[in-house]
Amino acid sequence: MWEVSIPMNKNQKIVMIVMAVLFFLMLIFPPFLFNRGSGVTVNLGYGFILNPPHLGGGYRGTDGLINLSLLKFQYLIVITIGAILWCFFKNEKK
Repeated sequence: MWEVSIPMNKNQKIVMIVMAVLFFLMLIFPPFLFNRGSGVTVNLGYGFILNPPHLGGGYRGTDGLINLSLLKFQYLIVITIGAILWCFFKNEKK
C-alpha cells in the first residue's frame, strides 16, 4: 500500500538505534525541579518518571515537576547530533 523506505547504511542504522534508545531513556528518566514560590526554583536532578524525586523529607506537595525546558533542550541536542552523524555517514557504502 503506502510503503516508504529510507535507504540506510549500517552506520546510519546504528545512529538511529542510539537516538531511539536515548529518547526512551530521557523519557523515562526526565529532569525534575521544584518551585518554592517567589520565583525560587530548586533543581532536583533526574529521576524515574513514575517515582519523581521529593524536596526535603518527601512531604506531601513536595513532588518534583518535570523540567520541560531542559528536556526539550536535551531532545534538540540529540536530534542535532544525530542529524550531523546521519549526514556524515550518508556517503558510506551499505
